[in-house]
Amino acid sequence: MDDQFSAYEVGLTKLFADLDPGRARYAEARTLEARLRENLAASRTQGDSESRRADRSQIVGALNDLAQALGQRSFNDLCWPAQQLNEQGLHGSLQTGGVNPFQYGNPVAPEQFYGREAELALIRDRLGKLTPESLSLVGHRRMGKSSLLRYIAARPLTFCRPEQRPLFVSLDLQDRRFHTPIGITEGLRRGIERATGTAPWATSENDDLFAVDDGLTALRDQGWTLIMLIDEFDRIGARLAAFQDWGEDWRAKASVGKLVLVIASLQPLDTLYQTLGLTSPFANIFITATLGALAPAAQEALVRAGFAQSGHALPAAGLTLVDELAGGFPYYTQLAAGLLWRLGDPATVRQEFMHQATPRFRELWADLTPLEQQTLRNLSSQQGVALPDAKLLAELQRQGLVRNNHHPFSTAFADFICKP
Repeated sequence: MDDQFSAYEVGLTKLFADLDPGRARYAEARTLEARLRENLAASRTQGDSESRRADRSQIVGALNDLAQALGQRSFNDLCWPAQQLNEQGLHGSLQTGGVNPFQYGNPVAPEQFYGREAELALIRDRLGKLTPESLSLVGHRRMGKSSLLRYIAARPLTFCRPEQRPLFVSLDLQDRRFHTPIGITEGLRRGIERATGTAPWATSENDDLFAVDDGLTALRDQGWTLIMLIDEFDRIGARLAAFQDWGEDWRAKASVGKLVLVIASLQPLDTLYQTLGLTSPFANIFITATLGALAPAAQEALVRAGFAQSGHALPAAGLTLVDELAGGFPYYTQLAAGLLWRLGDPATVRQEFMHQATPRFRELWADLTPLEQQTLRNLSSQQGVALPDAKLLAELQRQGLVRNNHHPFSTAFADFICKP
């Protein structure tokens, strides 16, 4: 069968053609072969899911390491033999024409989403209940909140039961169309109409609280579960006067099952409203999920998958370099891996990473409290400053800013902090 998976089978044939059964690690190679063939068979018959891609990436990475340890070319080279080393010492791709597989700057496509197993389980628990419940997603800039919302919207039956008839409407409050309560209501109205084919209320009724409420009630009574995914919720602070009473109205609707809210923001909702000098109207209808750093296995799977799927060999110590620079931040992981893919040389990658990341570091730094900033300065110094309060340290680790070894998540970020 000649398809997108055939190259892997070609690579396996070539690997074992030159591998003596008496060689050390032969049994390990056969085990990896069996796992890869099983993965390819399942992907062909049942679809190439995210979990299968991640598993295949790990298997290919292990085969690359094993082949090179046995003195052969990397497994990627065996799969795509026509590829030659380019001037950076990496490989071009027959499949992609040398297109960089790593994406930074925009939310990733759902099929490129990695990790977040704990958060996904929590979301599934909240949205799939007999009575679905609202959720607040909190994380620093470029921690993957928008990508997670996009993933949820694209896979409704991953998080909800079919009998719930989930209806997702996504709104990004950066979009000028949603800078006012009326704009949000119109966005919701259009989202419902696209999904059901019927407008729940007329555009002229967006400021009619009774008409909107009647429309949402009718939708609920028809068996739909309306779930609003709201990104960049912090933006209401720029137009506070317009949103003074908005939250109480939507909390009331959520409390009686007319809609479910999944809200993404930089700060927890109560902290956000406190910063704005207000009392949060949402109170106890939300549970908070904090997005910290990706788990090491997820970060590794993301990097390996990009190199493997583009036909490039992952350079020696590449994973260590990406982790050193990115520390599990999804955006910085994509940036570092993309630079490694394109440039290859570690010193050049570090230099270009610092150039590209510095504006983003400034934004991150500005979002921190003075106490958090001082704590990170102390942890970045080489002078053996005493550790901060255990509670604060644990919170910074939960946010993904500090590693378990008490160093900042990124050596580049630590250098940024220490600049005079």
